[in-house]
Amino acid sequence: MNSIYHSNHSAIPYWVTITEATKTINQQQGMNITDSDIWRYALYGHLTLSVYFSLR
Repeated sequence: MNSIYHSNHSAIPYWVTITEATKTINQQQGMNITDSDIWRYALYGHLTLSVYFSLR
């Protein structure tokens, strides 16, 4: 089992970039948000962000 994907076998990876999150939200919800909106939601405590350090 590939651990970078959700356990419910979703096609959405467990870790996404801010830009990928923005694109996914806009496509799936029919919204028009920007990367800045994601950062603002996190700043105001409405969204929790995590940091993933790649070992490439």
